[in-house]
Amino acid sequence: MGIGAQCLEDFPTQPEGFWSSEGVLVASMAQARSARHAPLVQAQQWDLVIVDEAAVYRNPQTQRFKIFRKWMDSNPETRLWLMTGTPTPNDPTDAWALAKLVNSPYCTKTFTAFRDQVMMKIGQWKFVPRPESAEIVKHILQPAVRFTRDECFDLPETIIQTRQVDLTAEQKRHFTQMLRHFVTESEREGTITAVNEAVKLQKLVQIACGVAYGDDGQNIELDCSPRVQLVREVIEEAGEKVIVFKKRRRKHYRRKNGHRQDLMTVKITEILTGGKEPATAAKAAEPAASA
Repeated sequence: MGIGAQCLEDFPTQPEGFWSSEGVLVASMAQARSARHAPLVQAQQWDLVIVDEAAVYRNPQTQRFKIFRKWMDSNPETRLWLMTGTPTPNDPTDAWALAKLVNSPYCTKTFTAFRDQVMMKIGQWKFVPRPESAEIVKHILQPAVRFTRDECFDLPETIIQTRQVDLTAEQKRHFTQMLRHFVTESEREGTITAVNEAVKLQKLVQIACGVAYGDDGQNIELDCSPRVQLVREVIEEAGEKVIVFKKRRRKHYRRKNGHRQDLMTVKITEILTGGKEPATAAKAAEPAASA
């Protein structure tokens, strides 16, 4: 950012220096339109405004959209650049408000007219997208620069592995009691109860993970040392750092983190010949045979 350090230090008490400084200013839209900062923003001449996560302005009925559009109308010389990975997270009609913000010449004057273009009415209150709606949305949002995910990320192929971990004796005891009686009691911390089959399934998963919610809302920790040891082995097998990108559709949730991950190391524990069974399987069969 082209902002002096002094401007940032004085921002809480003297925001005038921040908004009047030259260069690139980075701030949230909520802060810019607040009662304290809005007059300072309006007093400046802006050459370019870049809005990230622009899909939050997709609803023209919100106060957020109305304030921003009014400000843009009062600053016709200011150029606007909208950035979003999901311009239409819900329906094709989400594109109308974004097109109005940038004064697209291809956009209809009213929302209703645009809805009739991209949506088909199949009931009194139900609409579904028309087959050509994607092309219409692409047209009204021009000019635009679009990148696909494959063009932005160079990630290795996803590798999915399933690893078996035995339950500890404590986990097995609570798992069996919960499975049969819908309730189990920890000698150290409290009671775990399931009120129906659906909750029982959740409790069984919690017990297998090593932490379950007790009746008093507290976390009841169970011995799960084999599971922890396996996590340590996976961490030790990690190699060079790669980028992990996580996205939740329609939630405006995107996170990019560095993570050290490489191809898993193959660990040979036994070499079996002549139809012999693994030692773990043979050990598990011993109690049944003795019984």
